[in-house]
Amino acid sequence: MYLVTTSRHATPPVRRLAREIAWSLGLAVRVNRGRMSFEEVVELARSRNAERVIIVWRGLHGNPGAVLIVDAAEGAISALALVLRGVVFAGLKARPPLPEVKPPVVSLGAEDELAEELALALNTVYLGAHTVEDIRGFSTYRRVVALEPVKRRDFIAVVKFLDRGEELGPKLLVKHVKKGGAGLVQRMHRG
Repeated sequence: MYLVTTSRHATPPVRRLAREIAWSLGLAVRVNRGRMSFEEVVELARSRNAERVIIVWRGLHGNPGAVLIVDAAEGAISALALVLRGVVFAGLKARPPLPEVKPPVVSLGAEDELAEELALALNTVYLGAHTVEDIRGFSTYRRVVALEPVKRRDFIAVVKFLDRGEELGPKLLVKHVKKGGAGLVQRMHRG
């Protein structure tokens, strides 16, 4: 299970992205951060048996700037930050049906190391490279997190949420990725 929240002083687009990510992953709980510190958020995740904390960070002009995925297990903190170039909202009006299992990660087109890192950060299975037609034929996994590598100057990948091959949630345009531990979380807090 995932616990999804926002950075402090969240704007409406940041709160909307947090809600849509929680709905798209399915096995996630979205909580209002309020005045909770990062440590209190991790403790809340542990008390709810959530294995990962996903924090949507505010960027320039109040738009979503990054998605931080933190391991909430006891011990050393490990984190993966997807620094965003932009977001395309899906316009979800209601929560879609919950998936039976935790959504795996696939790479659309060719194998990609970033997709493997995303699967590790989300503590889920990486199924390799597939096409959308392959995903429609999956019998075990109805919902997947798909990473599509893009060779553009302003972003490197698009993260999509698919349900039986159809787009379900927001599209995250990833500018670059940062990996680290507690130091990365502290740098994100400072901006």
